[in-house]
Amino acid sequence: MLKGLLASAKRPTAAFHVLAALGGSGKTTVALELCKRAESRGFRAWWIVASDSREIVTDMLEVAAELGAPESALDDAREGRGIPSDLVWSYLQASRKWVLVIDNADAPELLGRDQRPVAEGTGWVRPSISGLTVVTSRRTDEEVWGASSRIHALNVLNDVDGAQVLLDLAPTAGSVIEAQALSARLGGMPLALHLAGRHISDPLTGVHTFAAYSRELERRFSALLAEPGSRPHEADRRRTVTTTWDISLDDLNARGYLQVNDVFQVISCFAPATPIPLELLTENIISDQVQLADGTTRRESLEESIRGLRSVGLIDLGSLLAVGEEGLRTLLIHPLVAETTLRKMSVAEFQAVLARAAQSTAVLIGRLRPQEPDTWPLWRAMAPHLGTLLDQTAENKTRATLIDSVNQAAWALCESGDYSIAEDLLRRAIVMGDELGSLHPNVLAAHHCLGGVLREMQRPEDAVIEYREALAGRESVYGLDHVETLATRGNLAGSLWDLGRLEEAEQEYRAVLTARLHVLGASHEATMVAHHNLAGILRSRGQLDDAAREFNIALRAEVDNLGDDHPVTLSTRYSIARVLAEKRESQAAEHAYREVLADRARVLGALHPATFQTRESLAELLAATGRMEEALTEYSTLLSGRTSVLGSLHSETRRTRQAIRDLTGRRYLFQRLRRR
Repeated sequence: MLKGLLASAKRPTAAFHVLAALGGSGKTTVALELCKRAESRGFRAWWIVASDSREIVTDMLEVAAELGAPESALDDAREGRGIPSDLVWSYLQASRKWVLVIDNADAPELLGRDQRPVAEGTGWVRPSISGLTVVTSRRTDEEVWGASSRIHALNVLNDVDGAQVLLDLAPTAGSVIEAQALSARLGGMPLALHLAGRHISDPLTGVHTFAAYSRELERRFSALLAEPGSRPHEADRRRTVTTTWDISLDDLNARGYLQVNDVFQVISCFAPATPIPLELLTENIISDQVQLADGTTRRESLEESIRGLRSVGLIDLGSLLAVGEEGLRTLLIHPLVAETTLRKMSVAEFQAVLARAAQSTAVLIGRLRPQEPDTWPLWRAMAPHLGTLLDQTAENKTRATLIDSVNQAAWALCESGDYSIAEDLLRRAIVMGDELGSLHPNVLAAHHCLGGVLREMQRPEDAVIEYREALAGRESVYGLDHVETLATRGNLAGSLWDLGRLEEAEQEYRAVLTARLHVLGASHEATMVAHHNLAGILRSRGQLDDAAREFNIALRAEVDNLGDDHPVTLSTRYSIARVLAEKRESQAAEHAYREVLADRARVLGALHPATFQTRESLAELLAATGRMEEALTEYSTLLSGRTSVLGSLHSETRRTRQAIRDLTGRRYLFQRLRRR
């Protein structure tokens, strides 16, 4: 960046440059180094501090005086008989080889002429081909500076460069790896690195290594990140990590962003250095005590606050989530900014903010459907923030809200195949649920959800442990015949089935069916599922007649209550066809398969996984009965469909391709035997 700015000083263009970033990012340091290098190359350099309008006038008129403006013209400008900015710029435009730095321009309105926007280019900041003008500011919004500006966003330092800053200031304080670790802990923030290096190198501090400083940060965060000997004046606030960002918030409050503190505190609660879905920030994060402007809704106030925080660099835009046609925007907050914000709160304030963050998350989750694939990237992006909120929460009401949100998120993550993330979240929720008690409904639901995740991960033994924990608790809290208790008992039966413990599984399924018939009635969907599950286990145990009976009972209820074309009804009809095939009733099985295939293709589509499943079973039946050509026709259609949907390398596509090879080989062998 410095090379580019020096090149612009040598060959000025009709533009001015803005070094824009949040406080502590090194804007002033870069500008100082620019002036130093420019002066060494024969340029004149001026430094203007833009914190007070009268000081700006005084300092800029001194620039004009150095460039040769007569005292009479300067007096006219001071006494209102002329326009000071026009006078100064007339002399700047007539000169060459100069650099003008306007530092700390966090209130750009001070730089405009007669309170007009600075973007008009008629005030103290103007484009020029005579020299280089550089502005440092926390204001990053392009509309403030206008089309003639060239905005340079300063990024934090990576771990390697941050370590070098520390080693330059404290060369004997530790290894490169230790310096890199401390740089990462400080988020690569130049001001924080500078203060840390100075503190470590000071012989009077008692902290002389990078490792010791990292440990002390946990104990004395605010003290360590304060400028040694600093006093509460504006210049000192800018040199102190724990107060520098307050200046930006004060500016936003002065500009009418009355809710910005509420919004910023909640954003700081989420996982650091991790994209925060904008959807997570619902209007619930603004506390009820905040006064809204007349005619302003809570949502509008929230959106204004987010724009304001971004305009001063306290938050930035993150990556776009692939949700919907346009995607969903995310936000980023620097981890040190977030930590500093949180450490200033009292315990009670912090827990109140966490409660608002948890409630906002719950509101968003209530608007989503876990089974909709379009929402899965959003659920995935929420996961680290749910974990962070869980880890920080000390209030039981907030814990209960968050554990319920985790249970919903785990369902969605399981649907999307993100099993490890779901397991981690649920285990953390269960640990945090100890404070609520092992029989709290949300904790029991977490055990139930974890059982489902573990079952999907092919870990049935672990799933049984979680289901038994949930079942014992739900029996105690709800009773034996409650719908939640029966749901857990049914899932426990499924895991026992996965383990090959078929007799135990059948006992559990029969208990569930009996209870659901009694509590819910024969026509309830959950009762139909119970019939279906019992039929499935009977089929696995070879009790095909009993299985067929249960499937047919379920089918009659499904047709009456769900209709002929409901996916559940079609699934039961498919299961009946499989039982017929296993009973070697080939003609009836083929007829049933063909009917289900036609209906699934019509209702679900020819490329739906359930349609593929039916066609594969039909092909297997045709091959088993020696009808090779017909089987090959079905397999070929299946291969084409799976290739287009799943790709040529998917396991199901490869399995279909192998079936065609095997069947072709059998047909060839059969034809040779016939010729003999």
